[in-house]
Amino acid sequence: MGAAENYNNDSEDQFTSIEKYNEMLFKKKSYYFDVDEFEEIVDYYLEKQDWVKALGAIEYSKKLHPFVPSLLVKEADLLGATGQHKAALELIARIELIEHKNPELFLIKASLLSEINSTDKAINAYIRASELSCEGKDDVYISIAYEYQNQEKFENAIEYLKKALENNPANEDALYEISYCFETLDKPDQMVSFLHSFLDKHPYCDHAWNNLGSVELRQGNHHKAIEAFDYALVINEDYVAAYFNKGSALIAIEKYEDAIEIYEQSVDFDVTGSLAYHQIGYCHE
Repeated sequence: MGAAENYNNDSEDQFTSIEKYNEMLFKKKSYYFDVDEFEEIVDYYLEKQDWVKALGAIEYSKKLHPFVPSLLVKEADLLGATGQHKAALELIARIELIEHKNPELFLIKASLLSEINSTDKAINAYIRASELSCEGKDDVYISIAYEYQNQEKFENAIEYLKKALENNPANEDALYEISYCFETLDKPDQMVSFLHSFLDKHPYCDHAWNNLGSVELRQGNHHKAIEAFDYALVINEDYVAAYFNKGSALIAIEKYEDAIEIYEQSVDFDVTGSLAYHQIGYCHE
């Protein structure tokens, strides 16, 4: 039997790459897989955190497709996932010589560098990935912001979180993190100014209205906070956090009956029922 057994087209149509690979292992035979199929197989086992099968698939892929950059990138990802950071980075350095325009390569490199606390190099790798990647740039920008946050360089983090929101205004993580950075810097006025500017462009962003209300609430601007929470709830009537935040603002100005009404509206949400009843009890007290 040769290195690979021909696998007829009719059979290929009946099996996914994963099923085909598992059948091969069960029958202890050798089937042919193209590069795309190997990428699918390795990704599947990486997602399942089945390192043994992922490694087996990579080793088998080398026999059929030696020195294919995309498969070597998968190997580097596996090495990193199993804690072999040095080996992974050495492999990436070799891959970069022949494949220096692959965003996935630089994302894996950045993640590895971050894990070993080589923050500046991780940021450079993420920036390179953002220059190459056509989609998901907002998540890459957030990763850069995290690295700056780890260095307590919150102004730099804000810069990249703004880029993330420009790329994807619906990114909730970016909105949360930019609020955290402004709060850490104790710059609520700048946060309010940013959110007003953001909402001028994206008036139907419920998370932005909720964030604005939260900032106003912390500043003691209770009526402005309630107005912002109302906008959030008009846009999204199922927005649990906005109900509770509005309830807190109403309690702060001693409008307990209004707060009870708000909390009663949130009782139907399973995840908050007990907390809502607790707040209602507090208001009655």
